[in-house]
Amino acid sequence: MIWGGWLTCIASLVAASFATKVWHLIVTQGLVYGIGFLVLYYALLSMLNEWFVERRGLAYGILFAAAGISGIGLPFLIEVVLKRWGLQLVLRAYAIVILVVIGPTLPLCRGRILSREEEGSKVKLDLGMLKNPVFLSLSFSTLLQGLAYFLPGIYLPCRSRGKKSLDTC
Repeated sequence: MIWGGWLTCIASLVAASFATKVWHLIVTQGLVYGIGFLVLYYALLSMLNEWFVERRGLAYGILFAAAGISGIGLPFLIEVVLKRWGLQLVLRAYAIVILVVIGPTLPLCRGRILSREEEGSKVKLDLGMLKNPVFLSLSFSTLLQGLAYFLPGIYLPCRSRGKKSLDTC
């Protein structure tokens, strides 16, 4: 999952660099990049749960703090480089950064291997919670909040509203 998500993110950025219309960016960055990032991120979060038991809160705190800190400056940095070098070059450079920075660390990301005794003691998942209306309402409201709060990792401002070409973005 990690390798597939990583390659999907890179491929979507390269494909987005060839976009000529806004809907091309919506499909490549909004849909394909989002799916690739979701697959990559989910796999890494499941590994975090396997490795950290007693200090899981600290591990999640560090992970989410790092994401928040990068979210402070990355959108402004991308806006500056977009103005200076243009959409195509910036998207290709971002794909190369993901390739070079994240790629070498992926072989180090491995799940925790359980011993045979631990494998037999896995807890069965109880799906009875899906019948609880409180659980369903909280889950649905959390989903809506997440959709409203999400800021994409790739912020592409476009000053020209109503234009059909990306040349002026």
